[in-house]
Amino acid sequence: GYDDAYLVLTAITCTRMFVWSFGPAEAILIGLKKVWLVTGMVSLRLLGGLLLSFVLTPPMRILGLALGLSLPTALNSLFIVSFKAASECKVGYTSFLRSTLLKPFLVCLAVAFSTLLADVLFSSSTLGDLLLKSLFIFSIFVPLAALFGLDEITRSIILKKLGCIDMFCRKNEENP
Repeated sequence: GYDDAYLVLTAITCTRMFVWSFGPAEAILIGLKKVWLVTGMVSLRLLGGLLLSFVLTPPMRILGLALGLSLPTALNSLFIVSFKAASECKVGYTSFLRSTLLKPFLVCLAVAFSTLLADVLFSSSTLGDLLLKSLFIFSIFVPLAALFGLDEITRSIILKKLGCIDMFCRKNEENP
């Protein structure tokens, strides 16, 4: 049982990064009174997730379920949401992707690399090794997400709630 759990964690983490990075694109569409479009995209994402899960779960078990639910979300965010938001804002699709996708993509690559590294460092499939793998991946993901995956307002809100962790704080000498 525990062998695939950290891979599931990685798939879900990367999917969350896509959703977080394209959340503003959905908010733009809602602000432009395109609620029906966002509703349709969410429905398509859910239907795709269910269908792909039914196909991938039997051969891949829990990893197939995670990928089946994650892939439609990531693809919907990458292609449909971003394309529609870019066209509604009259911005080029590649410019929109470059400004919104680059940082989350780099964080996802780091999480994928940390997953491979965790697999090498903790090769057994005991519950303790699963927890160590998950903690290792989490310890890479959280700082990267905090530094690169969040906009400045969201980052400042989180840091205020956490009491401003020194590693992430940027103190302004003029406004202490």
